[in-house]
Amino acid sequence: MEQDIRLVYAAVSNQVRVSFSVELVQEDRKPPKDLYKRAKAKLEDELSKGNIEAYVIYENAFNQFWNHLRNEDELADKNVMFCIAQGFRHYKDIQVKGGGREWNLTVTASPEVLTKIGWPRFHAFVQKQMNLEPYATPMLHTLILECYWRALRGEKIQNRVLAATPLDEELPPLKFSLDKTRGTLILWINSADLIQTNGQKKVQAQVQAFLEKNKAALPDYTPLTRESTELLKELSAMPESFGYGLPLGIPVALKSAAVASTVKKEAASQAAAKDVFKSTRAAAAPVAKAPEKASQTADPLIEIEISPDGLEAQIKWADDNKLQGGTYDQDQTWLDKAIQEAGICYGHEMFVAKIMSLVALGQSIKNQIVARGVAPMPGDQVYLHPLYLDKTIEDHENVIDLRSAQNKRVVDNGDAVAELRFRNGKPGTDVFGRVLHATVKQTSNTITSGPGVERREDGRFYALLRGMPKIERNKVSCLNVYVHRGDVNLKTGDINFDGTVEVKGNIDNGARVYAKGDLIVRGGIGHSRIRCGGDLSVSKGIVTSREGMVHAGGDVNALFVENSRVLVEGTLEVEQSIINSDCKVAGEIVIKGTAKGLIGGGIVVSETGIRTQDLGFADGEKTLCRVGSDWRLEHRISILRGREAKLKRFVADRQYEFDDLTKKKAVGERIEKVEKRLIKGKKLLERIEKLAETTRAKIRWNDMAILIVRGVADPNVEISIGGRVVGVPKSLREVMFTAVRYRDQFVNSLIYLEQYKKARMVEGDAV
Repeated sequence: MEQDIRLVYAAVSNQVRVSFSVELVQEDRKPPKDLYKRAKAKLEDELSKGNIEAYVIYENAFNQFWNHLRNEDELADKNVMFCIAQGFRHYKDIQVKGGGREWNLTVTASPEVLTKIGWPRFHAFVQKQMNLEPYATPMLHTLILECYWRALRGEKIQNRVLAATPLDEELPPLKFSLDKTRGTLILWINSADLIQTNGQKKVQAQVQAFLEKNKAALPDYTPLTRESTELLKELSAMPESFGYGLPLGIPVALKSAAVASTVKKEAASQAAAKDVFKSTRAAAAPVAKAPEKASQTADPLIEIEISPDGLEAQIKWADDNKLQGGTYDQDQTWLDKAIQEAGICYGHEMFVAKIMSLVALGQSIKNQIVARGVAPMPGDQVYLHPLYLDKTIEDHENVIDLRSAQNKRVVDNGDAVAELRFRNGKPGTDVFGRVLHATVKQTSNTITSGPGVERREDGRFYALLRGMPKIERNKVSCLNVYVHRGDVNLKTGDINFDGTVEVKGNIDNGARVYAKGDLIVRGGIGHSRIRCGGDLSVSKGIVTSREGMVHAGGDVNALFVENSRVLVEGTLEVEQSIINSDCKVAGEIVIKGTAKGLIGGGIVVSETGIRTQDLGFADGEKTLCRVGSDWRLEHRISILRGREAKLKRFVADRQYEFDDLTKKKAVGERIEKVEKRLIKGKKLLERIEKLAETTRAKIRWNDMAILIVRGVADPNVEISIGGRVVGVPKSLREVMFTAVRYRDQFVNSLIYLEQYKKARMVEGDAV
């Protein structure tokens, strides 16, 4: 199971996240043991490098979430992501006082500094001071988020009360609560469905309607449309969308009397809103440039300001009275720490001695240069440089998921795609240690912006959507179609794309491809995990084995399917055969081939019907056909069957162990331990059996379903159609199996097919 659970490190937010399918939870009682060790090893490595100063591991929270998912069998086909570890620094300008169930929060950091810190680190740091884990108290999460958004908008957060107020367990979905004292309108979501993509529009519509209706009573309230929308988008694969940690309170409007209105602070607020619950793919995104005017309060003694181009850093403010007291003139640790916290790692060595000399002489160090980079030198040959290919990937003891992180050819909305550079210029270095290139910023008529791209004042081309960049000689575009040339494997990495994906080769063993649109595979699909929101077209065959799976939101078309697990929400069309596979289909299953057309072995489920040349093996594995039943419920039942089989083996093993220890008159403590596990296993088995029975009772049968065999139906077939088991006593040729009687029987010759269809149409019209 471990190979299907991915551990990803997001350098942007210092988070270690685990990503997996809910189906895996149904198959294993506990998460892999090494997850927390690997997460700790990664953050210890970041700690040793000075990238973070502390971290927390959310082991209890993840174990509780894992147990929660074991009760959510209807979500088995979905993927989920959970933050199991978070790194951060010690932020002196964020203070938490108090304890028990009430705290006071003070935030003196500027909006620019808060933007750099980001919501994940801010939230983790505050919770750490409170000694709380995520999802422990929903109300506190809401209040912390409100304070963060207020501080980003320029408000002063001074001793703001954070209280762990209990919530009404019967909160209905989309309930508003107005806290006039705090000046906050909160929207409470108690339904996981609303956090999915379709729910975002519903939520925003409710907010808009509420504010419009109460316009007179709430004249000074400013809606947080951008912030709340970005948060909802990022929650689509988070625990909240699986019903965990609800009700969720989202501040949707703030009383605007104390809100700063400067353009700079508004820009910082918008930038930070995008950082809320930022996805893992941002960890590999290139840094476009230094903050517009980043200042970092590293120590109460000094404040360092960095120029917009990142080429110079100077001391903006200094507490000269303290520095001239004779305490800081020998030990420069305070200065080294200030430089490190400002992110400076280049061009500072030559200035440190001068600053320390001034301190020793009792002179002011205000406006002194701390670091200076090297400016790039331009050339005379201009070319269009693909910035999106500059993304770097690091492998730290297999903690980073290289398969997912490697894909440089997909950019996110807002990513820098390209810029005009001088081919024969000389690169420089800023104070952050980043390589700088001389660029052409003036407008050029020879280079144009194509679809999905805009050119900004800095001369760079930025993506307007998540897609695949296309750089031609005089044009930069970003397409919502991703074309992967060659095979998808460990060398190329996995694909995760919001639009349509075309793979020019095969999808090899162990690969993962996720496409929100259609997926076109010019080769075949091996032991891999495939998911697409639209249609799937495979030129060759599908052979996923039990380790892999294909899930398509539309139709699937392939040459053959063999030893595979396939879930299709549309129609499954296969040219040759379906062999020893588990196929569950919402629409029709069609085998086009007349010479080699065959469904043999395994189980095939279709909600509407099956058409094939031959059905079943004369010698070999039995073929199970279930026609006219709900494919989703069938999939859920198959998962429960697997869990039931595992539990039966577990109970049998513990029973044998218990009987053996009893005969040997073993130590009472050992017998008691085995007996407890046996009792627990029996209770869980009983619960799973009841759940399977309840799920089977929910199946509703389609009496319009039909199974058509153009060739031979072998007796080694078990057919269930319309809820009835129809026997095949001998080999039958050119027959149809129907969910209702026709000519007083359920099996008829195909010569009656057209008559049967007409009869059913008339009957349907009458109904």
